[in-house]
Amino acid sequence: MSTKLILIAAILAMTSNAVQAVNPVVEINYIPPVGQGGIAEGRVVWDELTAANYQDYAVIAILRATWGDDYVKPADNDYLSEIDASGNFFIDIMKNETNFSLPNYIFYFVLRSTFSDINGSTIKSWNMEGRYLGTPANIDRNTFLETKPKSPVPSERPGFVQAGTSISISSPEAGSTIRFTIDGSDPKTSDTAQDYAEQTFTVPSSGSLLIKAVTRKGEEYSYPSNMTWIAYDKPNSDCMLFGLNVSLALNGEPFGYHLSQETTQARMCPIPYLTKWVRTFGTINNGLEYVNAIAKEMNLHTLIGVYITNSIADNNAQLAGLRAILQAGSYPDMIAVGNECSLLGVEPKTLGAYIDSVRNIVKEKGISIPIGSVDIGGATWSQYILQKLDFRGINLYPGTWDDTPQNQMFDRLKTTWNNELSNTPAMMVLLSETGTPHSGGNYSFDGGQQTASEQKAAAYLENVLTWANENSIPCFYFEAYDEPAKGNNIERYFGLMNGEMQIHSFYQNILCSIDDCTITHIPETAGNTQLFPNPVKDRIYLPADSKINIYNTQGLLLHEYTSKQIDLSTYSAGVYLVKVNDEMCKLVKQ
Repeated sequence: MSTKLILIAAILAMTSNAVQAVNPVVEINYIPPVGQGGIAEGRVVWDELTAANYQDYAVIAILRATWGDDYVKPADNDYLSEIDASGNFFIDIMKNETNFSLPNYIFYFVLRSTFSDINGSTIKSWNMEGRYLGTPANIDRNTFLETKPKSPVPSERPGFVQAGTSISISSPEAGSTIRFTIDGSDPKTSDTAQDYAEQTFTVPSSGSLLIKAVTRKGEEYSYPSNMTWIAYDKPNSDCMLFGLNVSLALNGEPFGYHLSQETTQARMCPIPYLTKWVRTFGTINNGLEYVNAIAKEMNLHTLIGVYITNSIADNNAQLAGLRAILQAGSYPDMIAVGNECSLLGVEPKTLGAYIDSVRNIVKEKGISIPIGSVDIGGATWSQYILQKLDFRGINLYPGTWDDTPQNQMFDRLKTTWNNELSNTPAMMVLLSETGTPHSGGNYSFDGGQQTASEQKAAAYLENVLTWANENSIPCFYFEAYDEPAKGNNIERYFGLMNGEMQIHSFYQNILCSIDDCTITHIPETAGNTQLFPNPVKDRIYLPADSKINIYNTQGLLLHEYTSKQIDLSTYSAGVYLVKVNDEMCKLVKQ
């Protein structure tokens, strides 16, 4: 037996007896072209890879230069790139790069213990014989993307369109077949996948049209086109926003504080006057667990966030919160998994796992909801993540966290937005956040300094509002209320409204009035308990002694009573919330 075969047999014996039955294969999903930095992404396909043993293995990437020398990547001290239990790996192949042409890579799947005493600088492709498992991937970066089939193209760009719009898809590849699904499943592997035969699809008036499609040419598949269309619900007025980010810790409560459902209802009261869509950043605490159901009662659309960090406990709590929201029966229109994960240091494999978890939770309910993610403008999106998304949200803050002059903020926004659209032409893109602080004075950021002002904030809002409404841009403005709980002084002052639930004076000529904010979704009477008279001048009466709490429209408790009649003659005229035993109703004081 040759030395090579002896070494391979020895390595196989170190794993498990079943390894010899199926050889692992390294598949490359994406690699940046020559001259571009970025992450190489791939997967080891091997039946014997499990959650119990995956940490015993790694991937080694060796770069082969044009003159024949080899370099292990990313670097000598971390050349054993980890994989997850599904075999996925992500390698920063441009780390410590120098300026010369490097077209070829070889990716090896290895047993970590085989390399425990080997320095990364000594690893060369010609020294790898017998030290790898299965079949490595030999990639020419110049031809990798050129030879991959092109993805299907829709007749109408995914996004918000008129209800009833007809959609067809086509392939740029001659002699190819398109495989597609309309239930959110993978068209390469799903039992529900079909061959496309020039049929058309119609965007419904409610819900969404979701088409996932790939081009198949021979045995090769393109990257998927994950295409989502939703009927555009035009704002009722030119002074109303398309969408609004909503956090409700407006009286200084710390994040993580439990707001009651009654307080959440009160603080949501002005929102329907300002927008048709609301976006949240999480599923638990500060009233977020109630927002979706309350918004639906207000005939609002919802984009519910599942906030993802590197804390497993916190992430699992977010998933539990989503399950509770879905269990309540009012389903969100869209779900965004993660917000600005690139800034939080959340790796693609972590984010991808939670996107999968959210999709499984939705599937368990037997429903279809578009699932996406949100990150800052200019962030490098992993191809691994993009293939999992139904939409992509971008947060753009020109002139706030960069050195754009005030008179160029709006033009920079439009230019950046158009650039982001071009990055994913076959995917729905949302402008998930934009805005600028109205107070806080001078502040510094990495690379410059800006000054917050009411005039600057008002001018930016007016430009964005007009542009978004005239061009049907799915723009979610940041943010409904000021957030005094935030530690950064500037970040406290992005709100359109203050802690009294009133629009700031410098925005009042731009936004619709909310002076007549009545809580129409709360019943006039509490269940079967008659509260009378309503409206009331002096006293209210109930058939029997009851526990009664009275709140103002900000959700603040004013008085508690246990009685069958209450004297309200000293109360100011206006709308109050009254909780009779465990049931909430609305009371009008004359």
